[in-house]
Amino acid sequence: MKTRKSLLCAAAAAAIFAFATEFAGATGYALYETGARGNAMGGSLIGSTRDASAVYFNPANMGETTNVCIMAGATFINPFHDIQIDGQPRRKMNAGWFTIPHAYVTMPLPGGFSVGLGEYSEYGVGTKYKNNWRLANDSYETTVMQVTTSPVLSYQVTDKWSVGAGARVSWLQFETYNRPYWTTSSALGMAANRAHVKGDDVSAGFILATQYKLLDNLRAGVVYRSPIHHRLHGNFDLDMNSAFIPGAPYHLGTKCRGKVELPQSIQLGLNWDITERWRAGASVTWTRWSALDRLTIKVPTHPALTHTTQMNWHDVWRFGFGTEYDLLDWMCVRGSYQYDMDPSSELKGATMMSAGHRSLIGSGLGFDLGGGWTLDVGYTLIIQDAVTRYIYDDMGAKHRFQTHNAFSHIVSASVGYSF
Repeated sequence: MKTRKSLLCAAAAAAIFAFATEFAGATGYALYETGARGNAMGGSLIGSTRDASAVYFNPANMGETTNVCIMAGATFINPFHDIQIDGQPRRKMNAGWFTIPHAYVTMPLPGGFSVGLGEYSEYGVGTKYKNNWRLANDSYETTVMQVTTSPVLSYQVTDKWSVGAGARVSWLQFETYNRPYWTTSSALGMAANRAHVKGDDVSAGFILATQYKLLDNLRAGVVYRSPIHHRLHGNFDLDMNSAFIPGAPYHLGTKCRGKVELPQSIQLGLNWDITERWRAGASVTWTRWSALDRLTIKVPTHPALTHTTQMNWHDVWRFGFGTEYDLLDWMCVRGSYQYDMDPSSELKGATMMSAGHRSLIGSGLGFDLGGGWTLDVGYTLIIQDAVTRYIYDDMGAKHRFQTHNAFSHIVSASVGYSF
């Protein structure tokens, strides 16, 4: 019985180690796809927004609209890439399509105040491989979902200066599957058919924002998003079998927990009304990913299984530029370019999300449908750099994991209404 218990604990430790590595990769990628117009403009709506999505882009901009405004829609993302393991080509990763909804409402109040409420996603990851692929011990399917609910308030201090602030209530869920393997000798082995970890948490942070009118046609904005500290609680399940131990297969089910920090960020933006029909915007974002220096996963029922993974991530910058032109009185065309730096370590990685700097090329159309209704649609192509990372399996062997031909398709639509 003691031998059987020790085998279960050792196999569980291997799976917990894989979980720790993957989870860190999940939080390395923020989502900025919070509306079709914002996507098509490359996120460059910090200095001026002019619709209900100001709740996300810059709450200080809510005073730009004088009516009650609502907006709702969704973004659909399809990431995929080709892979090589130790120089051998493998099947590409194609996780399918992921849906990211968004919804906003803003309302002016007396005395220069405006109030708003938004729901959107700031973080997310999705990958899927075959469950028997060569690095299934690291992961074969992972999903990270996060939803922010944000009530915000703005105040027009002067004709040129406005400020905004609000809360960000964050719900985060993580789920991953892998196939860890552990052995004690050439004569005794234990293989895990499946390890499954799922946990979630609700926590909160805040947003501070300001907008200043430099000229009649030029506005600047600054937005600060605080860190959000999540304490995840969930379940760890391990299904195993062995050809050498009577009574196999075995199942281990227990609780696990971990801490993860969604990092703080600062955004600066300029928006310029070049003519009555032509507008442009630029933005730069700094994110403090170095705060995620380590990740600790604890198993209260088995303290010996507690594991800490060193991440060695670094702070990064994101740059965006977008423009829009009123081609007709009822139709607007848009285009953008963004460059997004990769925060992960260059020496060690995980299979749940390909690393590498990213270029985003966006386009879109806006339609005035009449009667206060608007429709925005957009498409963005993400081109990701080819990279090499090293993955360590449960036995300590190092594998060269390479990704190339990494792309993502992003399709979005938003419907708005002004009362």
